[in-house]
Amino acid sequence: MQIQPTSSGTVEQTILELAKFVASGIVGSFLTWLNLRKKLKPEIQAIEAGAAKTYAEARHLNGETLSSAYERIEELYVIADAQRTQIGRLQISLDKAVMNEEFLEEEVKWLNSVLTAAGVDLKKYGHMRQLIRPRPDAKEDPKS
Repeated sequence: MQIQPTSSGTVEQTILELAKFVASGIVGSFLTWLNLRKKLKPEIQAIEAGAAKTYAEARHLNGETLSSAYERIEELYVIADAQRTQIGRLQISLDKAVMNEEFLEEEVKWLNSVLTAAGVDLKKYGHMRQLIRPRPDAKEDPKS
C-alpha cells in the first residue's frame, strides 16, 4: 500500500526545492564572484600592458611620421627653390626677348620710314619676297 502525500507535504517539498534552487544560485554567484575577483587583477595587468604597448607603438609611429614629414618638407623646399631659380632665369630671358622685339619693331619702323622717304614702293617687289620666303599667313600651293 502506498501512502498518499498530503497537500501540506507537497507545499513543503516545493518550498525545499525552490530553496535549493535559490541557494545554489546564490552560492554559485558567490563562487563565480570569488573566481572572477582572483582573475581580475591579472586580466587588468594584461590589459594595461597591452595598452602601454599600443601607446608606445603609437608614439613610435608618430615619431616616424613626423620625421618623414620633415624630410618631405625639406625636399619640397629644395624643389621650390629650384623652381624659383628657373622662374627667375625664364623671366630674364623673357625680358631680353621683349626688349629685342621692341628694338626690332623700332628698326622696322625706321626702315619703313627710310623706304618711304626714298620713294620705294614695296608692292613692286612683292614677287621677289615670295621667291625668297613664303609669307607665314599664305596657304600652301597644291601644285608644289
